[in-house]
Amino acid sequence: MKYKNIYYLLVFIIFIGAGCSDDDNSPGEGNQENELKTFALDESRNNIPVTSEGSIDGNMVEVFLPPGTDISALVADFTLSDNAKAFIENTEVVSGKSVIDFREVVELTVISESGLSRVYKVGIKQDYESVDEEAEYIMNKYNIPGLQLAVTYKERLVYLKSYGIADKETNAPVTNESLFRVASVSKSVTLAAILKLIENNKLSFDDKVFGSEGILAFDYGTPPYGQHVESVTVKHLVEHKSGWTNYPFDPMFGYPGYNNEELLNEMLDNRSIANTPGTVENYLNFGYFVLARVIEKITGLPYEEYVQQAILEPCGISNMKVGKTLVTDRFEKEVVYYDQENYSPYLIDVARMDAGGGWIASAEDLTRFLVRMDRNNSKPDILSATSLNYLYLSYGTWVFNGSMSGTASSLSRINDDLGGSVVVNTRAIPDTEMLSAINNLLTVRIASITKWPKYDLFD
Repeated sequence: MKYKNIYYLLVFIIFIGAGCSDDDNSPGEGNQENELKTFALDESRNNIPVTSEGSIDGNMVEVFLPPGTDISALVADFTLSDNAKAFIENTEVVSGKSVIDFREVVELTVISESGLSRVYKVGIKQDYESVDEEAEYIMNKYNIPGLQLAVTYKERLVYLKSYGIADKETNAPVTNESLFRVASVSKSVTLAAILKLIENNKLSFDDKVFGSEGILAFDYGTPPYGQHVESVTVKHLVEHKSGWTNYPFDPMFGYPGYNNEELLNEMLDNRSIANTPGTVENYLNFGYFVLARVIEKITGLPYEEYVQQAILEPCGISNMKVGKTLVTDRFEKEVVYYDQENYSPYLIDVARMDAGGGWIASAEDLTRFLVRMDRNNSKPDILSATSLNYLYLSYGTWVFNGSMSGTASSLSRINDDLGGSVVVNTRAIPDTEMLSAINNLLTVRIASITKWPKYDLFD
């Protein structure tokens, strides 16, 4: 009986002691809420290109920042429950003041006024590993020195990244400002210029191009012209149905040393139209070269100048220009081009290619153009709904590719929300396989991603 009483006494003492002991997470007096309500990184407080609001899901916080941003010492702006405080380990963190290293996931402990604690894990997301893996796979497989990628979501530039080398000799990297020859993607820009002239009642698809009723009249070549020449219309040139072909060779890659006038004279005088205009489609760079001369005749401006004023400047693009032939003449920030086909990129008369393949641009430039041509509403289109219902521009998904020795490019309206562009500084032969891989990067890999940053790198 004596031992039994001692036992009950010990139990009672232990019970009383437990009730009086401290518990760090037991509520005391005051507000018990310990919520992290908002979390953001503000560009005005940090050396970062954008302000980014964090996404809070339960105890997980994810903040997007552009690839390459230094995240080793950032000041966060956040709000907490009333009278709560935030700590990293044992150090209090003050919104708008404390410097935090985000190179690893940060455990942010929020403690309520009453002493209740809750741990949030805060991570910075800068890259999409699946996109990086795909880009690097394509570069390795097709021996691509440098690649540039831009992605838009709901007409916001949400991802911009550069990979590899712009110049092997100096080992200079590709940057987001690097400029690339975009080859036939130039035709999209020229199409926009033609549609703008039609909207402004300066031009019609049915306008004849050559001869007594033509825009260019008899400015080139020796009349009388050959069969069908005076039947060619603006629409025929746009749709590659002029009747000319690339037999025996593409004239834009031939006739070295010929200027614009000499090339037109040669074609009108010595290369017959093979098919009745409007009946057969043959992809023809020369057709867009002629359209550039049409633009010049109507506007009284050089083709490049008109396009920059009427199309590119309204898109917020200031860096695009028509390229030059020689490596020594390349523009500031323009990459070096590398061939894989025993035909030097620096034998191409890029300036003469102008409307059909002569522009240089960054991936960002191309997506700035895209979001002004995509029939969405966040950013006003530069063309009317009627114009944007023409050819591939009316499709829900479209991809326009360009390639020539030393370069390849792709511009895509992936779907109603997504768009993207890729440019590289080489071309593998055959180019169809490499372009297909690049298109899959845009239309499959990127299209599979459902969560994108809220900011807009265009701003």
